[in-house]
Amino acid sequence: EPIAASYEAVERGSGYWKRGNSEGVWDMSAVAFFFAEQLNRSLNVPVGIICCAYGGSRVESWIPERQLREWGSEDLSLERIEAMTDYHRPFKAYNAMFNPIAGYTVKGFIWYQGCSNVGAHDEYVEHMEWLIGHWRSRFGDDEAELPFYLVEIAPYTYSADGEGIDGALLRDEQHKLCHKVPNCGIVVTNDLVEEYEQTNIH
Repeated sequence: EPIAASYEAVERGSGYWKRGNSEGVWDMSAVAFFFAEQLNRSLNVPVGIICCAYGGSRVESWIPERQLREWGSEDLSLERIEAMTDYHRPFKAYNAMFNPIAGYTVKGFIWYQGCSNVGAHDEYVEHMEWLIGHWRSRFGDDEAELPFYLVEIAPYTYSADGEGIDGALLRDEQHKLCHKVPNCGIVVTNDLVEEYEQTNIH
């Protein structure tokens, strides 16, 4: 699904299918592609990817407005939302990108998100636990059987002085989430970079 956002729920998106070959992969999710490639080699079955991603988005971008209003933890006025960076805006990616694909036959989810929630780690587990349950239900999985795999946020220095611990606090919450939610796992990334790479989030 191409990047999109909407204040209202969209029933039919503008996504399209393409082959995972040299012509088709250049704008795919690299994480999703290599994960699917490994599954294909291991299981010897065709693997399709539905890429529903908005770079830099917050978890709140992928939760419906009614739930965010029930929590009441942030100002959802039009003025405030419009003043936000586009990929930080709450519920709009859910409406335009997730809603059109809900109900497809899928075997699980992979989730690489969280950098924009650094500094708001106190709410992360609650919001993610709700999201996982809701997403599973939208795909007819009321028994929590569909696996939901996370990737730790990048081992980046999330502070100007290099002394902050906000990134570590968010990673800790990601691990707490995986212990709390059934059929949930996490890929560790904190040991995958050299020290000089810690100031490059990519």
